[in-house]
Amino acid sequence: MNGVSAPSVPGVATVPADEAAKGCKTIPCTIAYHDAGHGCPASGGCVLYTAGYYASGITVASNKIAVFDPGLYYMVNNLTLNSNSTVRPSTGTGDGSGGTIFYFSGAHTISVNASAGKSTTDTFTASSLKCTSTSTLPGNLPATTAIQGNVLVAPCTGYYGDPLGSSDPQGIQRGMLFFQDRSASAISATWGGVGQFAVAGTMYFHHCNASGTGVGCGAPTTYYDAKFSLSGNVCTGTYVLGSIVVDNLTLGGSSCLTLDLNANAAYLIMKASLIR
Repeated sequence: MNGVSAPSVPGVATVPADEAAKGCKTIPCTIAYHDAGHGCPASGGCVLYTAGYYASGITVASNKIAVFDPGLYYMVNNLTLNSNSTVRPSTGTGDGSGGTIFYFSGAHTISVNASAGKSTTDTFTASSLKCTSTSTLPGNLPATTAIQGNVLVAPCTGYYGDPLGSSDPQGIQRGMLFFQDRSASAISATWGGVGQFAVAGTMYFHHCNASGTGVGCGAPTTYYDAKFSLSGNVCTGTYVLGSIVVDNLTLGGSSCLTLDLNANAAYLIMKASLIR
């Protein structure tokens, strides 16, 4: 995946026209349950985020539920999910890609509290992880499965969507979800949580050169430069769809991984290794 370029810096997040008409003045703003334009799975309302440049990062406060419009989220601070917080995809159009990509600039990264993933009023069906009706789901993930808790989905189309596009024999699949700045070292990304969750898309945490580009990007100086910790009660009704590219992977608690990888060459991976 070293051939995938880091994104250019986008403009700041803006208020969608439909929400501006309802009184939303800045992002984030609060939207109602089953908001007509962007969805909301909680009877108490949700916090809406739209794609763009986040100089202070994003923190989803405890007991809050956030929804994310499709597009690029350029993070210049951490994406933090506090205790009892929940994240979900928005039903809004956003940039039209069908999902979100979070790019972490510098040493900023993702941090999900061990007690994140509060249940919501609505469940999320696994079939909603599909990009199109003809996209296939892994055999370990029945389409009728209902998921509560945290759900994030990567883009289907666009530069960070499925590189094979409509020619993918498996149907269009999710692309890249988390993209860590390659120039950053000593990264400690964490994904914890209780109950159920679904993460659909590639997670990329790899330190390789000071410029941060994928050109000449080889093995890190040590295999501890970029760490990703997956922990919590994540073996019951929880799913990770896509590759995990990381220098050092740690599984904690009762966590486990079942990988259903696309047999088609969606991304060019120079060398895949598992070092224990």
